[in-house]
Amino acid sequence: ASARNYGRLHSTASHITFVDADDRVDPGMFSALLEVARYTGFNMVEGEFVFFEVEQGQEKMKASYEFEKYAQGPEYRLGNIEYITQSGLEIIQGQPTIWRRVYRRDFLDNKEIVFPEHVRAFDDQIFQILSAYYCGDMAHVFRQSYHYRQHPDQDIKQGDERHFYSFNMFRQVFRRALRESWDSVIPVIQSLLNTMTWSYQGLRSDLKPIYQDAAVEFLAMIGQAFGPKILQEVNLDRVGIEGLAFLVELRLYEKRASPQEGRMVHLENWRWQPEFIRMMQATRKQT
Repeated sequence: ASARNYGRLHSTASHITFVDADDRVDPGMFSALLEVARYTGFNMVEGEFVFFEVEQGQEKMKASYEFEKYAQGPEYRLGNIEYITQSGLEIIQGQPTIWRRVYRRDFLDNKEIVFPEHVRAFDDQIFQILSAYYCGDMAHVFRQSYHYRQHPDQDIKQGDERHFYSFNMFRQVFRRALRESWDSVIPVIQSLLNTMTWSYQGLRSDLKPIYQDAAVEFLAMIGQAFGPKILQEVNLDRVGIEGLAFLVELRLYEKRASPQEGRMVHLENWRWQPEFIRMMQATRKQT
């Protein structure tokens, strides 16, 4: 996060992009994205991405989950570059893929979109949500791919306490949404539920009860800050945590005497802090 911020804040280029050190890109990808960005004036333009791994010296590519989403093909052509346009709101719920996009630098500056440096995971998630919410229309370019390398040592594949960092990230988004009076936070809540689903499935078994409590507390906090009816617009039980909707409703009932207002997103809870969880787990092992 600090390296990305340093490069972005010191750059004088018109457009910014990011590449992870262990990934690759098609040779003409970023030049194609830049051409579309300059032609359309869009704040954000993205390419496609594929999963890339090496097994026993053999390279393998696998299409991403977006293959079916964009099966209808392009709508526009710029020379030999084909693309479609869509609302940035459509990608809020998707997997964070900040690295296959180009961004107008002045757009990032004006909206104060940076990577939080106090966490060790999920720092790309807040960047994706904010850039997607603010960008307006964007372009998706076909046949220009980012190669997202897969390997067992990736941070996101470790079922440890780092998954709890996502609560920190989403809390920052909800704080900004309240401060700026966003029209709707439903896409953000859906993104949160997607993250909870994915994290809960991959967690170590000893962390799942803590994650369940963390999820209940966090969703109850959202209900207090934005009103409990907002949680009725989404399906909490799809997360895979048994009885999640009931537990959240019960927690809100217990908090019924507390005021329902935006300041609730500023409250802390130890269950959202990986450092506290790690310390408590270590203490339990010693005793």
